[in-house]
Amino acid sequence: SIRLTAGFQSLGGTIAADGTSGGAVAVQAHNVNQYGSITANGSSGNGGRIDMMADSIVQPNTAAVTAHGATTGGTIRVQGRDSVFSSATLDAGGTRLVGNVELRGDALTLAAASISATGASGGGSIKVGGDYQGRGAGQQASTVWVNAATLLDASATRHGDGGKVVVWSDRDTAFAGTARSRGGA
Repeated sequence: SIRLTAGFQSLGGTIAADGTSGGAVAVQAHNVNQYGSITANGSSGNGGRIDMMADSIVQPNTAAVTAHGATTGGTIRVQGRDSVFSSATLDAGGTRLVGNVELRGDALTLAAASISATGASGGGSIKVGGDYQGRGAGQQASTVWVNAATLLDASATRHGDGGKVVVWSDRDTAFAGTARSRGGA
């Protein structure tokens, strides 16, 4: 388990809590600028859990967050109380079952981000801005902007049902990306 707490976090290297089953990584700060990789992968078990909480989070296209599991995917939660800007790759997939990816904050921008919760036996869950129709616990976004180069994929790759993809804001949502939730053949 890895825990990083500071006023400002500049994450440019590799933070890994990998193992047979993925571990846990928690990042808490006022501001996070992530341009490296954070992993909690399970080589023969479940993916781990990655929680990032800050007032403001910036993830350029060099940032990667993975909680991939050989059996079940893990959980990735990125929460910027004020804002999240992400062009990162986020993967909570699993070889059989998949995990969950959640991005929350008041103002969310996804620009060429790649978010995956895919698995062979079924798709997982991707929530951007909140849950379906603003239901559920947790912060709901006021604004969400997703550009055309962004991919949200919660598909089943071999068999089973596709997962759930939700893009939600209480006020303004602009979605030009691609959202997939395909069932397996």
